[in-house]
Amino acid sequence: MSKLICIILLLASCITNAREIELTRRNSYLLSGPINGMTMAIHTATIAAMSASTADEVYVLVYSPGGAVQPVLFAEPVLKGLKNVSTVTIMAASMGAAIVQVLPGRRYIVQRGQMLFHRIRFDFEGEVTLDTVDKMREFLQADDKVVNHMCHNRLLIPYSQYVSNITNKNWILDAREALQAGAVDEIIVAKCNDALKALNVQVPTYNEYMGIPVSRNICDLL
Repeated sequence: MSKLICIILLLASCITNAREIELTRRNSYLLSGPINGMTMAIHTATIAAMSASTADEVYVLVYSPGGAVQPVLFAEPVLKGLKNVSTVTIMAASMGAAIVQVLPGRRYIVQRGQMLFHRIRFDFEGEVTLDTVDKMREFLQADDKVVNHMCHNRLLIPYSQYVSNITNKNWILDAREALQAGAVDEIIVAKCNDALKALNVQVPTYNEYMGIPVSRNICDLL
């Protein structure tokens, strides 16, 4: 019980004393929207170029529902080499959460941030034979294991517990839970400077009940 109380007090202290990071046009990049081959190629090339242009810390704002597995696997060797690139999680789900674990810098999360992990999912389209299903099952089982290890690599919980947490359900974490599980390193206050606010970068948010897309300035979500 005493250990639990200490953990709760530590987490409360981390949030109360959260340090502030100023985001600018030069030091930040928004990784938003669904992940596919094209978007991941753009993200990877842009982040790599920003990393190479400065010795200072680069902040990747992650606001993504996830998406395709293979593009992230292909980008992993490049992303892992970007030592000065940190992430700021606003909402990182599925492969978006995997990217947070792959990039080697500090993993920050805003106080209202959320993360979601789950096992990889897939759909078949068109005519499918049993032989095709068997081959795809082997392929997907291999990818599932790779992605699980990718996501778990920096967590503070045993691998078996991680697999249990994501089996047949979504594992959703708020900022405190993400910090406690080791999915992030620090809860911060992130603020856009005036020049970044003026860009008025819009991202879609969705009404929880109506599913109506509403665009909001990314700075308002921090």
